[in-house]
Amino acid sequence: MNIEIWKEDWRQEKSWLKTFLVFYFFRVLRNDISWRLLSDKNREWILRSNLIPNLERPGYADPENYGGGKTFDSKKNRKSTAKGLLLANYLEKYQPKSVLEIGPGAGFDTRMICDFPSVKRYVGVDINPAFTDFLQPRLNKFALSKKDFSFSLHTGDFKSMAFEPVNSIIFLSAVHHIPDRNELFASIKEPLVEGGTLFLYEPSHYLPRIDLITRKFLRGYYGPKYRNELSGLATHNFCTAEEFEKVFHKVGQLKMEKCFHLRLEFPFFVNRILRAYLNRKGVFRTPENWFMVEGANNPLRFFANRIAVIAQKSTRS
Repeated sequence: MNIEIWKEDWRQEKSWLKTFLVFYFFRVLRNDISWRLLSDKNREWILRSNLIPNLERPGYADPENYGGGKTFDSKKNRKSTAKGLLLANYLEKYQPKSVLEIGPGAGFDTRMICDFPSVKRYVGVDINPAFTDFLQPRLNKFALSKKDFSFSLHTGDFKSMAFEPVNSIIFLSAVHHIPDRNELFASIKEPLVEGGTLFLYEPSHYLPRIDLITRKFLRGYYGPKYRNELSGLATHNFCTAEEFEKVFHKVGQLKMEKCFHLRLEFPFFVNRILRAYLNRKGVFRTPENWFMVEGANNPLRFFANRIAVIAQKSTRS
C-alpha cells in the first residue's frame, strides 16, 4: 500500500468524479444511492481515499490528541454526552457478555464498555495501528483489575478478519467512514450470535448536512484543487434510517429494534415555533441540550444531525 503513489495517480486520473456536478451529487445523495451509481473503478478510488484521513489525519496519528484529548484514560463522565448516555442505556438493557467494537479510536467510550459489569470479553478492531498500540497497555492494566475479563485488539480491515462469536457489536462514528455498507453488514453479522445486537451512533445525512454541503459548494470550498486531491474523495457520507433499514433487509437476519434522531436543527424562520412546540410536548433532550426523537420514520428525522440505531440478529432472513 503506497498512499503517495495513489495520490499522484488520482491527480493524473481522468474521472467524471472530478467534475463539479457529479462531485456535488456524489456528496448530497444518500450513500447507498451514490454508491450504486458509481463505477467499480471509482468505488476503488473512494475506498483508497478513505484510508488517507484514517492514517494521516493529525488527530488520528496522535491518540493523545484524538477527540480533543478524550481517551481511555480520561476522567470525564462518559454519560455527559448523548452518545455516552445512549450507549449506557443500551448496555443496561441488553447486558452483553462479549463485545466487538469497530473503530475504538483512543478508547474514550471503550472504557465504559469494558467497565460495564456484564462485559467479560472485549474485542477491538481499528484500521489505524496508532490506536491499537495506544490501547494495548491500557487494556492490559485494566484486565488486571476486573475479574474474568479478557480482550484482544486487531489492526486492519475487519471485513477480511474472522472473529469469535459475540453478543454485541458496537460502531461509534465509524460507519460513515465505510461506504460499501451491504458488504459491511453482511460481514459483521457473521460473528453476532442469534439474538445478539448491533449498536450504531453516527452523524446523519438529512437536511442540515445537505444544506452544509450545498453552501460549501456555492462558496467554492469543493473547488478543482480540492477535487484533484485523493483525500478530497473520502466519503464521509453520513447515515440515514432509510439506508440502514434497506441494508438490513438486503443482508438478512438483522432487524432494526430502535432508532433515535438527535440534534434537531430547524430553518431559522420556524426554529422558535418548532422548539416551543417540542418543549411543550416534553420531547427528550440530551445532555448537550439537543432535542431527540424516537422512530425510524419520525418526520422530524429530516432535521437531525445524529442517528443512533439498535438492531438485533435473528435466524429469520
